[in-house]
Amino acid sequence: MRIDQLSAADAIASVHSAPNGLSSDEAARRLHEFGPNRVEQVAGEPILLRLFKEFFHFFAVILWVATALAFLGEWNEPGQGMAKIGFAIIAVIVVSGLFSFWQEYRVERTLAALRKLLPQEVDVMRDGKVIPLAVEQLCRGTSSCWNRVTISLRIPG
Repeated sequence: MRIDQLSAADAIASVHSAPNGLSSDEAARRLHEFGPNRVEQVAGEPILLRLFKEFFHFFAVILWVATALAFLGEWNEPGQGMAKIGFAIIAVIVVSGLFSFWQEYRVERTLAALRKLLPQEVDVMRDGKVIPLAVEQLCRGTSSCWNRVTISLRIPG
């Protein structure tokens, strides 16, 4: 069932609500049953540990083994150019690790910026009255009007 394809009355009925909003008691019951409306943040790792991990994931370890074999080959038979290969592989590991770390860092910063755009408080219907409520206190079936709304639309033409 796609709620956006239902009529307003059917959409309200599908979440067991009413046009004048939930009662305070029903909202409290639903909040207790389903929990607060929030995404738990996972504790982040220190930045240096995350950088270190980029150089020692599975593929990087394979490259480190290849580097060791190249240097072992150079030590066993000097002058064959294996040291150059070893240094080239190290360069690949470093560039790949730094690039991966930078991408991950930028994604985390983007997600943090998006979280700041989300409203912290909304106006909701409770017992037939519009009241301000923290977003974490929203529950299924709540009729709300965000104070900041982002709209995406397509103009036919």
